Amino acid sequence: MHKTFSKHTFRILAGQEAFNYNYEAWNYSSTEIPEIQPNLSSSIKDNAENGYAYSKQTFLSFFGIADYNFDDKYLATFSLRTDGNSRFGENSKYATFYSAGFSWNAHNENFLKNVDIINQLKLRASYGISGNDGIGNFTKFGNMGSVEINGGTGYLPNSLSNNSLTWEKVRNINGGVDFALFGRVQGSIDFYQRVTTSMLLERDLSRTTGFSSLDVNMGELVNQGAELSINVNVLKDGPLKLDVRGNFARNVAEITDLGGLEEMNAWGFLRHKKGREVYSYYLPLYAGVNPANGMAMLD
Repeated sequence: MHKTFSKHTFRILAGQEAFNYNYEAWNYSSTEIPEIQPNLSSSIKDNAENGYAYSKQTFLSFFGIADYNFDDKYLATFSLRTDGNSRFGENSKYATFYSAGFSWNAHNENFLKNVDIINQLKLRASYGISGNDGIGNFTKFGNMGSVEINGGTGYLPNSLSNNSLTWEKVRNINGGVDFALFGRVQGSIDFYQRVTTSMLLERDLSRTTGFSSLDVNMGELVNQGAELSINVNVLKDGPLKLDVRGNFARNVAEITDLGGLEEMNAWGFLRHKKGREVYSYYLPLYAGVNPANGMAMLD
């Protein structure tokens, strides 16, 4: 719905989104298969292998967006959505997210309209909660794997189930300025903070459990920083045009909570450590060359 009266403009949008993803594949491999008219049924060898893969995901969402504009000076945007994902547990697959944003076109105010050096001056601020579903389609289930037992085939659990897995949540706070000056300089400055809670991580387990890890929601990660982008029209009026662009960014990431742990394994030489960024390298320090044999020394 779009409605305008006097200096006020409203826009309201409501929608629904859904998808159903299915993946199914078979494979067969062997050697010594005839190149002419191969017949798999008659070409099975002792080294033949076959496999099957299946994956499924369903997603359902309801959302609404509302915009308000007053005289192209003051603008506001609100959004609300509820998402459901089959990747998560029965009682935690749905989550509600929202955002609100405000901006002020200061260059349209009477006290700036006659300031020739300012072509645009827009101040922005926003706040919102979003979600992340970055796990496998069947992670919440305990997976089984085949093993050979006394010449036969058996099955053992490969991983533990966790039906309490739910959305990873990200709180976003952003403030910024868009500007254009002297008819030649355009740019923007942004300051932001992103706080991720209920992170989707693999927590190490004692080997006595028979499993190495369990997928859980735990911990908190804080990202904050600033970004500057600028463009200068050095030559713009003649047959030769020249623009100079630059981007500068600074980001600081820190794990502020790991569910009571100080550190945990991530992958290979990488670890998550409280007070550091995610996926930090965990390696011995290089201490130079051993003069006796020329080998590297580690501290």
